[in-house]
Amino acid sequence: MRFFILLSLIVFTSCSLQQFKPYRVTIGPVASSSEFKLERDGESETVLCVESSEDIKDVEKCSGGGFKKDQAIGYIEPWIEFTPNFFESSHFGWSYFFAYNQSSTTLLEYPLAGEKTRIDIERFSLNPFVFYNWGDKIFKDGKGMALRAGLGASLSYVSKFDLKRDSTQESFEASRKFKEGTSIFVEYSWNWFIFRIEHSAVEYDDKKFRDIEKDTLKIQTNKVSLLYSYYF
Repeated sequence: MRFFILLSLIVFTSCSLQQFKPYRVTIGPVASSSEFKLERDGESETVLCVESSEDIKDVEKCSGGGFKKDQAIGYIEPWIEFTPNFFESSHFGWSYFFAYNQSSTTLLEYPLAGEKTRIDIERFSLNPFVFYNWGDKIFKDGKGMALRAGLGASLSYVSKFDLKRDSTQESFEASRKFKEGTSIFVEYSWNWFIFRIEHSAVEYDDKKFRDIEKDTLKIQTNKVSLLYSYYF
């Protein structure tokens, strides 16, 4: 993870402000699923099951109840990308895009076995990334066709990271508002339409409750989007 973050930041800081200009804005329906993983010192990483707020039949169920992923379908997400730049005449390039991620669900068996904890997350991310492009490099007047795959950092402002323990009603609110993570995506663009698959990951390493040791919550989010674009 830290290699991808460092690579993206090197590319990001090497670019001039003149290259940091809007290229397109997009909006469209998004389907997302978030998986929560717990890691404590001396223990192996485990997947936390959740109570789902959606009636999704294809989400894998846990043996003790609940679901292995929190899934949301059909919400509308705005998105903005800056002008892509290329390494000389190659198809390798770099750019940046803003993204939004949120999840509201209940974690099962957390922080202790037999307990439940409500979690609400909202974060806005600037994602510097490197990519390889097949097809048109820059769309002129919103017309073109390209397939692009990229990876990079996810530099997030966490506007909300709240936990509420059901058994004691104890609450936790993250004090660190800026977090780094990773992002990987594949997208197919045809004229004004984009089909995009994205995976992002971020970690929250804190002591969250008084009588519970410090732990790391890892949130991995997969998103599938069908977007309409407006090109500047």
